[in-house]
Amino acid sequence: MLIELHCHTNHSDGIPTVRQLIDKAGRELDGVAITDHNTFSGYQAARKLMPKCLLIPGIEVTCRHNVTNASGATHGVHHSDGVVRHGSAHVVALGVEELKVKAFCTLGELIEDAHSRGGLVINAHPFGGFSRNGFNDVKSARKFDAIEILNGNTLPSGNKKAAALAIRLKKPVVAGSDAHRLQDVGKFACTIDSDTVDGILKSIKKGKIILPDRQTSTIPLLTAKMKRQIRKKLKLIGG
Repeated sequence: MLIELHCHTNHSDGIPTVRQLIDKAGRELDGVAITDHNTFSGYQAARKLMPKCLLIPGIEVTCRHNVTNASGATHGVHHSDGVVRHGSAHVVALGVEELKVKAFCTLGELIEDAHSRGGLVINAHPFGGFSRNGFNDVKSARKFDAIEILNGNTLPSGNKKAAALAIRLKKPVVAGSDAHRLQDVGKFACTIDSDTVDGILKSIKKGKIILPDRQTSTIPLLTAKMKRQIRKKLKLIGG
């Protein structure tokens, strides 16, 4: 089964509509997890379209992250004075159709909520760079079910750091396109020997998946952001 574990629609900051994403996934993939930022609405809309591939419940949640030193800094600013800094980082939760917690909850709150519903949590792009924060400190990373070490919108250097972190902590690893454009959906899909949501989650936890052999680039995400900014400006001019 070829499975996309991380992608976005226009229900959050992606460009594709749910229909466009589901149609592409149905043609090219065996399964897809729509992981819009802080909302299940994209996934819920996809369910109504009767997709031709397996639809995995998912969401990407923005969590609070208290940074205490340079090794724990996840928002691009390194501190050495020991003062707690308040930042945020992204977490992908799979296998859940709803959550009690909301955006800017703590990592512990999200993990407890997701696990109580039979889901799992993935450390998304831990070294994603500016505005794409992940939990790259050891203490936090240790809490995850898996670490995303191949992200389609992260520089290869960032993905290598994520891989090193996963090896150090002996954590299962995953990949995801983190697609915000339709043409990028599926580019970093994983091969998983299961055709059910529960089976896929179990395979991830056991580390029994095959990652794609691809290079990565931040260009797709930057292009998507530029297009969104242009559309916003055009709306303002038109209004």
